[in-house]
Amino acid sequence: MLQRAAAISVMFLLAHLAGFREYTGILNGTIGSLALGWNLSAFLAVIYIVFYLAFVILTPVLVFGRDDADVLAAFPPEQRKLPGK
Repeated sequence: MLQRAAAISVMFLLAHLAGFREYTGILNGTIGSLALGWNLSAFLAVIYIVFYLAFVILTPVLVFGRDDADVLAAFPPEQRKLPGK
């Protein structure tokens, strides 16, 4: 899980360093670069937004999920049962 969180973080960092954030202006109707054209600007904006949302939403879930799995692994299986079952 931590490897996936790290991979998502690296992908977002690379997209950010490549300057894809500049193209997200297409969301409000402006074009990121006249040299690249509308289609490529929209594509780069979508790539950045997908990486951003994955970084903001999935990375914390993967990190906290790993912590929960470690806590559960510390208890023997007979202690993991719910009361009344």
